Amino acid sequence: MNSIRKDIMQFFVAQFKRINRTTDTTIGAPRSPYTFNKFVGTVKDRFLYLDQINDFPTICLYDMTERRTHIGSGIKFGTFTLTIRGYIKEADPILAAEDLAEDIEYVVNTWTHLKSDTCPLLLEDVRVASLQTDEGLFEPYGLCQVRAEVFYQIPPLV
Repeated sequence: MNSIRKDIMQFFVAQFKRINRTTDTTIGAPRSPYTFNKFVGTVKDRFLYLDQINDFPTICLYDMTERRTHIGSGIKFGTFTLTIRGYIKEADPILAAEDLAEDIEYVVNTWTHLKSDTCPLLLEDVRVASLQTDEGLFEPYGLCQVRAEVFYQIPPLV
C-alpha cells in the first residue's frame, strides 16, 4: 500500500472513532446535527474475521486494488474501493447493524465538510457505492458492510 493510501486509511480510522453516541454538528454536513446510534469501541485498518473480535461494535476497513488515471502533465489520480465492515453483538442484530451502517454512511458523507487541516489534502472525492447488512444471518451477531469509492490525487515525483 502506498503512503497516500495509508494516510487516507488512517484518516478514516480516526473519523470512524467519532461514532460515540454523541451529536455531531459538522457545519454544512448533510443531516447535521446528527446523533450517532452506536458507540464504536474499536476501529481497525485491516480485515478481521468475526471470531477474531472481542469488543463490539468494531469497525474494520480495508482497501482493494487501486486504479490509476493519467491525465497529462504528470498529473495522476488513484481510485480504490474502501470496504468498511461493522460487527455488532446485540439482542436485535438486524436493527443494530442497520444503525451502525447509518453511522458509517454519515461519516463517509461528511468528510468534505471537515476542516482542511484534518483531511488529507490530496483526497478528492469519497462516495458510498453500496451498503448492506447480513439480515440476521449471524444472530446474535450482526454485520454491516459499506463500500466507498475513494478518489485522490497522486503527488508528482520530485
